[in-house]
Amino acid sequence: MNFKPANLIIPRLEINKFIEDEEYKNFIFNLVNLYVGGFCIFEGNIENTIETINFLNKYSQNVDKNYHLIFMADFEFGTAMRLEDGNSFPNNMALGNYNDLDFTYEISKQIALEIKALGIHWNLAPVVDINSNRNNPIINIRSYGENKDIVEKHSESFVRGHKEIGIMATIKHFPGHGDTSVDSHSDLPTLNKTMTEFQNLELEPFVKHIKKNIDSIMIGHLHIQAIDNNAIPASISKNVISGLLKNDLKFDGIVITDALNMNPIKNYYTTFEAIEKAIIAGVDILLMPENPLDAINKINELYSNDENSENSRTEHNTNYQTLINSSLLKFDKLKDDYSISEIKPNIEKYNSLIEKSQKLALKVAIKTLDLKINNPNIIPINETKKIAIFAFIQSDKDIEKASSFFNFLATNLENDLDFGFLDSEVSNEEIIRLKEDLGEKDIFIFCYFYKAMAYNNDIGNSTSLEIITNIMLNSNKNQKINIFFGNPYLSDGISGDVNIKTYSDSLPSLVAVALLLSGKEVEMSYLE
Repeated sequence: MNFKPANLIIPRLEINKFIEDEEYKNFIFNLVNLYVGGFCIFEGNIENTIETINFLNKYSQNVDKNYHLIFMADFEFGTAMRLEDGNSFPNNMALGNYNDLDFTYEISKQIALEIKALGIHWNLAPVVDINSNRNNPIINIRSYGENKDIVEKHSESFVRGHKEIGIMATIKHFPGHGDTSVDSHSDLPTLNKTMTEFQNLELEPFVKHIKKNIDSIMIGHLHIQAIDNNAIPASISKNVISGLLKNDLKFDGIVITDALNMNPIKNYYTTFEAIEKAIIAGVDILLMPENPLDAINKINELYSNDENSENSRTEHNTNYQTLINSSLLKFDKLKDDYSISEIKPNIEKYNSLIEKSQKLALKVAIKTLDLKINNPNIIPINETKKIAIFAFIQSDKDIEKASSFFNFLATNLENDLDFGFLDSEVSNEEIIRLKEDLGEKDIFIFCYFYKAMAYNNDIGNSTSLEIITNIMLNSNKNQKINIFFGNPYLSDGISGDVNIKTYSDSLPSLVAVALLLSGKEVEMSYLE
């Protein structure tokens, strides 16, 4: 076999940019000419994604008829996580809280069918981190929850559903990102736990998946003090990957890094350094290096330059050719096992799946609503009530979601409704002016669109939000409904006559709450 070391590199591919920017398109062509392993998909729509994958598949075949690109993406809760018109399902924490493994399994199969119709082979999911830190700014509702058994069982159902359809799954973020208070997109989190504590919690879901022969594991950019004295990210740590994962836990599948263009890597290591350290550590697949061309040059140099290999063998006890060949063999076997050359984009197939996906997502969203009702006479909302509805938004991206929810309410309620947006920085003076403009209201509905979001480090502060909402009320006669479309832990510090947790801001979750408040019911047989 003619090994191509660059096969182990998976660059980022921005679909819209590929369609619109000729210079970027030529850059991507050049990466294919250099035999990258494939691409990780971002920022596009369904039609453009299918067009791009088809185009690149044909291009790679012209380069070499035996050369098959592999396409992957983060579709943890559905194709909408990366594609603007994709489908979305309630987040993992909704599923873990409701704890019906059949729901998780069915959702996994449906996501896998959509992925397959797009021509994508590999889903970088599920998250198996245990969200044991309520202030975790990046895991949160992406986790199945705080209970390690629930996390293990639901993630196993997800993996099983994907495997049945013939789509690769990856568990992440080894060795466990759930007890961090720093977003690893922004900086390097450190876990200061003893090894025993770590083994008894974070590692357990990974250990159980390894025993069930999981195909691949993603390594997170986090520092484990008990394993590495120096602040080395686990994703390039030999102690974590070769030592703990491979030697101690006996994992012999594919090891893939989290994105190498994230700050804990790119702020402290050049692309050359990151690639070499990752290979020495025992990584197989190098995901989204900051500079893909530098990454290709470095891996080719390590593979072919005997002098450099000898020097490195003396310093690190490393034979780069042996390591790279081993990874290439494993990667090729995985591609054969999943018959990637047979997975082709098919827009008609994708369109045929949409109705079932939407029905399943709405069914799950309705079933997984988590209610705390202190005043049973509020919902469904009486049509004579005057209502003010405010959305606390985390960023401008939430305006569209909040506006959709307002529209769903307006469609389903006959009431006098006023809508508005707030953020946690609103002043008391602004609140008072707003109250005067509103006049008397019977019910205040507050929607909290705070969730774990990359590079944001903000999942809301219940103390400040509770103060704001209480000032908004005109008197004790006002009734208060809180809806938590993201971080569910905010509900512990925000009082209300009704508190609703969706664990999700997916479109089906927005619809499910609107139906609940209006008292309208969907015939469940319709959603089967």
